[in-house]
Amino acid sequence: LGLLRRLWGAAGTVTNPPSVTNPPTVTNPPTVTNPPTVTNPPTVTNPPWITNPPTVTNPPTVTNPPTQTVPPGTQGSVFFVPMSSTVGMGSNFTVEVHVDSSSSDVAAYGFTITWSGCISVNTSVGTNGVEAGAQGYVSAVNANNANQLIVSGFDTAGAGPGSDLHMITINFTAGNSECNTSLSLTVDNLVNSDTNEIPSSGSTGSVSVSSSNPGDANDDGTVNIVDALLVAQYYVGQSVSINTGAADTNCDGQITIVDALRIAQYYVGQLSSLDC
Repeated sequence: LGLLRRLWGAAGTVTNPPSVTNPPTVTNPPTVTNPPTVTNPPTVTNPPWITNPPTVTNPPTVTNPPTQTVPPGTQGSVFFVPMSSTVGMGSNFTVEVHVDSSSSDVAAYGFTITWSGCISVNTSVGTNGVEAGAQGYVSAVNANNANQLIVSGFDTAGAGPGSDLHMITINFTAGNSECNTSLSLTVDNLVNSDTNEIPSSGSTGSVSVSSSNPGDANDDGTVNIVDALLVAQYYVGQSVSINTGAADTNCDGQITIVDALRIAQYYVGQLSSLDC
């Protein structure tokens, strides 16, 4: 025990180590201020060579062109064949109505035909005097009004297209006195199978009633193969009596075999008229 006391006294009193003062206060680093505000870059305008195109205004309204008269041989023309004819007094004769529809078919039509007198419709033939043409059709005919004929027709399949569609044939009878009369055709409707109107125009014509019926060499009121035979016999010098004015069908002032041939062609329908 005494030894331990001696050793303890030799070590001396252990004083508390010096106080460790706090290290210097670490101050916050200087405040980092926000970088300067980046303002929006200036607006980039379109470069001078790219300007906005000018506003396109609506083009001016295109008005429908004025209605034009369409001559035969153009789309939508409706015309008489023949356009003029000379017939004998009291004779029966025909006038055809043809249509040029160009690239369109014709599914329906309405025509009004008028004249100034001295001829009349021969209602004993066809439908009140009207017959369907080679490419045509007839649905209804009104022949009740003096000097007027109203004709209409339709075909669901349509006729044509074509530049010379024979739609109808009208049968007339000439009066018993010499006269001249005009013919007028008005197109009331001309429609294709899509029910669209075909731009069209009517036409005019004329008929002269003469004491000499072209081709009627024997003056019996009809033109047939007998007349052709008489003209041929006259030409070769046989003793026959003919109406030379009617026999000269090409108006060359002579009676030749050409006149006989024309009469024969007219009789079988190869010629629609014997007009000069």
